[in-house]
Amino acid sequence: MTALLRFLADEVAFRGRGPETLIHYVTSRCNARCEHCYFLTKLNAKTDLTREETFHLIPKLGRLRALLVAGGEPFLCDHLADLLAEYHHGCGVRFAQIPTLGYHHARIHRCLETVAKTCPALDLTVNVSLDGFQPFHDANRKVKGAFDRAVETVRMLVAWRAAAMPRLRVNVVSVLMPATMRQLRPLAEWLWDEVGPDLHILEIVREKDFHANNGARAEVESLVEFWKGLTRAYYAKPTTCRNLYLHPWLRRLVGEFAVLNLETAARNFLDAAAWPAPCQAGRKIAVLYPEGDLAVCELRGRLLNVKDHGLDVRAALQTETFQAEVAQVATDQCWQNCTHGCFIPPSIRHAPSQLLKIAWRALRPC
Repeated sequence: MTALLRFLADEVAFRGRGPETLIHYVTSRCNARCEHCYFLTKLNAKTDLTREETFHLIPKLGRLRALLVAGGEPFLCDHLADLLAEYHHGCGVRFAQIPTLGYHHARIHRCLETVAKTCPALDLTVNVSLDGFQPFHDANRKVKGAFDRAVETVRMLVAWRAAAMPRLRVNVVSVLMPATMRQLRPLAEWLWDEVGPDLHILEIVREKDFHANNGARAEVESLVEFWKGLTRAYYAKPTTCRNLYLHPWLRRLVGEFAVLNLETAARNFLDAAAWPAPCQAGRKIAVLYPEGDLAVCELRGRLLNVKDHGLDVRAALQTETFQAEVAQVATDQCWQNCTHGCFIPPSIRHAPSQLLKIAWRALRPC
């Protein structure tokens, strides 16, 4: 009940206030060269905002609901733990997610030990990338030992968080693309049986480099149906979200939300079906790049740099340039050709009809 009341209170508090979720690329540093990474040409730049510049802009952001950390490899950001604390205490961020290759497990552990002490009330999710078994995963990420290190990180964090950071969730994320399509189901079954993450998420590759009707459609449909069942199974486990949603119905509610997100991406990929709600890019979610560039979405152009606006992100968001791009999203309706997994959830969250659908599904007998 507390979680539900908090959700409703947030809906009122953030109504009409502009972006409530920020995707912050905290570093361009990365030790991987993933073939499907759209950020590949921007990695390891020398133009990232300094620590001082970053900590100067955060207090000006005002209140935020959620922080989606991005990179690069976020755990290569030397001040990541302090940055999370600043967002949590200074902006009121309660939910944060960090994607990671999972390679630097000792560095990850040290960072999270600090976060556990400075932000005990933060609901933090670490999403470890695994796209197939070794050696494919290592070859795809261009990092020797990436698979073994990632699995070790998941196991380490699951075991450690019970006593040290109970509000930590440890997920695995896999990308659906031609090279991974036949590996993902065996990988998912092995992770369920042998590793035990809190959730295994399927992301459909953003750049549609293979067409769903080229003979792969049936395989994609089968995999998506399998993943919907897998998602429901994870949320049915008493350990999933145990410190966020104690009541089984609330876990089913969140699980059905995740299923609808996957269905939305899959329908768009397979049939070019528009999302069931307009995209909230620029309205409820925005993107801040390592060097300070701002965008409404990573799949649209960069618009301006916060350094030209006194490192005041909120002021930059209100500029004519940024607001014109927000309006252009509505005109272009680019969500009719998009599977972006970071933008589907906040868009559905602000569609009452979709929330009712999710609630109805969660009320059905199991």
